[in-house]
Amino acid sequence: MAVDLPPDTEIMRTVRLLAADRNLHLTGLAELTSADPVITLELIRVANATFFAADRPTISDVKTAVIRLGQTAVVDILDSISARPPIGDPAVAQVFEAIRGLARQTATVCRIVGEISQPQIARLAESAGLFMLIGQMVACAYLGPAFVEDFRSRKRTALVYRLQQEHNIDVPMLQLDYLRSHGVPTFLFYAFDRGMKCKNPVQAALRFVVESAVELFDAYREDRWHKYAPNKPLPAHSALRLLQLSPEQHNQLYHRVNKYLSAQYYRTHGAEPEPDTLPSLMTDFRCLPLELSDDAAGSAKLPDAASAADDIDSSAEQIVLVQHLAVIPSDGSAHRLALEEMQLADYHPLEAPPSYIQTSPFILEIEQQTLGDSALSTLQVIEKACREAETKEALLLSVLNLLISTGTFARSALIVLNEKRNEAFLHCTAGEAMVAEVVLELKDPLSPLALCLNKIQSFNTKASGDVLSPLGVSSYAISPIRIDHASPVVLYADCGPDQPVMMEARRIFRLVIGLLNRYLPELTGGLPEKGSLTS
Repeated sequence: MAVDLPPDTEIMRTVRLLAADRNLHLTGLAELTSADPVITLELIRVANATFFAADRPTISDVKTAVIRLGQTAVVDILDSISARPPIGDPAVAQVFEAIRGLARQTATVCRIVGEISQPQIARLAESAGLFMLIGQMVACAYLGPAFVEDFRSRKRTALVYRLQQEHNIDVPMLQLDYLRSHGVPTFLFYAFDRGMKCKNPVQAALRFVVESAVELFDAYREDRWHKYAPNKPLPAHSALRLLQLSPEQHNQLYHRVNKYLSAQYYRTHGAEPEPDTLPSLMTDFRCLPLELSDDAAGSAKLPDAASAADDIDSSAEQIVLVQHLAVIPSDGSAHRLALEEMQLADYHPLEAPPSYIQTSPFILEIEQQTLGDSALSTLQVIEKACREAETKEALLLSVLNLLISTGTFARSALIVLNEKRNEAFLHCTAGEAMVAEVVLELKDPLSPLALCLNKIQSFNTKASGDVLSPLGVSSYAISPIRIDHASPVVLYADCGPDQPVMMEARRIFRLVIGLLNRYLPELTGGLPEKGSLTS
């Protein structure tokens, strides 16, 4: 069945907008593109081609594929698949996007199950989960309206049976054929093809993890979630039995998956599901995360409950559009151009939520491999401080000082904005010639500080940098941090009035912000007392 599946247009548009930005990091690009199984398939296929692979190991996840390909090649690949025709029938297109959203959610549940039971293959399981519904996507694109009615009225297993009986379409076989024709590595097929005999424990573990994740996802959708509660025995034929989870692991798995899927339901319906009214149809989980609803378009805000779940169980689809707008160059014209092209005519910059960088353990591991010895030592010291801090105050004071004492930056500060984001003040400072409690007037409402966006200005661009910079230094780094406060709080750092922020410092700053946003919500307390840390 020759069908070229269309990519996610919002992801394609956003990537093209951001492609020219030198500050865009490859891991951020990977997070964005991994939200779509169609784009992921193409990136993995090309990355494993002879030209790019050479004698290197086969790639099974999109993040490694993006790093191997590089930013220019990724953009070229996306350009090549952007010409695929979209699905013309609105009803069919809506169902197709619903399945794409379900694939994203399946991938995240696979990763959660993997992280708890088999951490070494969690990312492989996530990739496999993203492809679990590719057969349905192909059937939807091929059958059109004939597929829609069955999709809306049937559970997953019943839908597969119906397509076989009425249209002679074997969805599992269709999925395998499509994945093989698009160069998916053989190893991933152990998750899909029951006919393949597992030859080692790793292959078997991948199959058990993915099957368990799909089982949990179906149970949540089909009002059987209560059967998987920690205080109840697993169903007799449950794939989870093969994972041999301890009671603690079972409890952790249940609550993490429940928190994540509840957040998805909240995002779609605006309320938490009641225990007795859990959704029973796949369409109840329609989720187009890169599109704003009519109600949300004016403010570009996402539900707080969903955002809170991102702290632990974030996947590529979570708040990704808002996060990656942050790396658009912050001169006024570029930002306005991005908003205009995205057709957000009613977008109010000062109402947008802060854009938080988050650093998962996986990304941290990859990033560490790119650091020199000195930078790696600095990052390890700061990561240890994050792990050992007992309060928010202690962690923030420690990080402010470590950014200076390790030689990475010359000055650092916590900056607190007012509600209107037209003024800010230095709350705590470290480094020479830094005075706390100085009021900063934000002259440009599209400055990264006013917009609460992360920004690293690496070179001395006197034409615009002095206007946008909080302290008039044209080479600096800023980013909001995730902390409970009446108004946004931003971490600032620079290397002195006349020194650029070098590449190693840029990488460390991004990683430190990600670590802070991961650890701060887990700690008690709040901002440190006002004042300077060092003279």
